[in-house]
Amino acid sequence: MENIFLAVSLMIFGFGTLAFSKSNETRPVKPVQPAAIAATMPASRTVKTAIPIKLIPGIRAIVQDTLPEEKNVPAVSGHSAIKDVIIVSNMSEGISRQNGKETTVAQIGDDVYKITKVNGSIVSLHVNGSEVAQPKIGEYKEAINKIDGQMNKMRAEQEIRNKEQAKRNAEQAVRNQEQQKRNAEQAKRNAEQAVRNEEQVKRNAEQAVRNQEQQERNAEQAKRGAEQAARNQEQQERNAEQVERNQEQAERNAEQAIRNKEQEQRNAELRNLMNDLVTANIIKDSNSLKSLSLNNAEMIVNGQKQSSAVHEKFKNKYLKSSTDEINFRNF
Repeated sequence: MENIFLAVSLMIFGFGTLAFSKSNETRPVKPVQPAAIAATMPASRTVKTAIPIKLIPGIRAIVQDTLPEEKNVPAVSGHSAIKDVIIVSNMSEGISRQNGKETTVAQIGDDVYKITKVNGSIVSLHVNGSEVAQPKIGEYKEAINKIDGQMNKMRAEQEIRNKEQAKRNAEQAVRNQEQQKRNAEQAKRNAEQAVRNEEQVKRNAEQAVRNQEQQERNAEQAKRGAEQAARNQEQQERNAEQVERNQEQAERNAEQAIRNKEQEQRNAELRNLMNDLVTANIIKDSNSLKSLSLNNAEMIVNGQKQSSAVHEKFKNKYLKSSTDEINFRNF
């Protein structure tokens, strides 16, 4: 938006400057009808016109001035307050109307007047193309005064227009200057914005690099996460298997504990049995016992069958039922 505003401002400023700079240039005079009103320029400049003259029957056309083109200014012509006076053309040579040559062509009714003045004094008068002798110029005083009055009126009007135009030009110059100031401020803001934009572009590029690096790290982390998830799954399976093995081992341990307890009981009974054998003088000591067989039918120690009394004593003490038996071998 700032760039668009600057472009539009520069275009407006350019048009205003062009219009202001051309206001004082010499423009070619457009042909107008005798009734049209044109502007007069200061008499210090030479004026040349190209306004067509209305030909009146029996009167030859007035020969126009042929001064150099670069000294031309718009001619004075047209109607004003004096309705019956038409200024056809006005040409000045020299410094001013009071110091130089001025030629005015005007029409009053059906009569065409050409008045030539030098330093403000009439030097020649032509009426309908015919020159009036100097002594008779006074006879046309009324017409000359009308023409002079019309010229003065038109000059006064032109002066007002010139002042108004000068005022407008001055106001336009102020606006142009203000616009130049705004343009300069806008250009400064644009330059500052361009610097900020360049810095932002640099930051964006750096951020893009960081984002790319972060994406790579995220991808690596995702890969490691997937691998870890797989390892965790495998570990969970191993843990489940280990729990099952632990449970089985616990069952085996419990069974072994029962067996161990039973074995301890048997070992205790065997020690008691050996002690009873030693006490009964069947064996000398525990190391002497090589074999033992005790059941409901008989008792044999180290290959020797024991008496019924001994058998009955040991059977009642160590066998809990008729189907129980004790067998020991020490090799």
